[in-house]
Amino acid sequence: MRIGDDIQLYCSTQDLARPEKLVSALRAGMAKLARHDAKLLLDAESARLGVRYEGPRIADQKSLWGSCTPDGLISLNWRLVMAPPEALRYVVIHELCHRRHLDHSPRFWRLVEKQMADHAHWRSWLREHGAALHAVLPKSSVEPTPAGLFDGAL
Repeated sequence: MRIGDDIQLYCSTQDLARPEKLVSALRAGMAKLARHDAKLLLDAESARLGVRYEGPRIADQKSLWGSCTPDGLISLNWRLVMAPPEALRYVVIHELCHRRHLDHSPRFWRLVEKQMADHAHWRSWLREHGAALHAVLPKSSVEPTPAGLFDGAL
């Protein structure tokens, strides 16, 4: 649950003693928050653009912040919830613009520019600060991620 800029997570005393359980609970909580924030933005921005989408699928991509399939499934990285809200908005707009142009052509970038004049700033911000977002709760090869962790409903 989000209160201001804080996130409160409730877990049992036994889970506090098991770091892998705590990390899993934190990831699940962050993914749930990311889904909520992304859904609000996707609904507002898709209506403004006049496009439809599927999802969102929330995941922990290593090198992508978002993607859009030809069928309109929007996938977003849960780590965006730790970025400034405008960074998430940029990624949402970027992916929704792919519903009109499934490429990175000049007409695609003109549409992104029309939707968000300062998109280049937030694209640069993600390039500059992305590694720091990935350093929080990093994936571990010894720590299994429960199946479906990021795809559950809010």
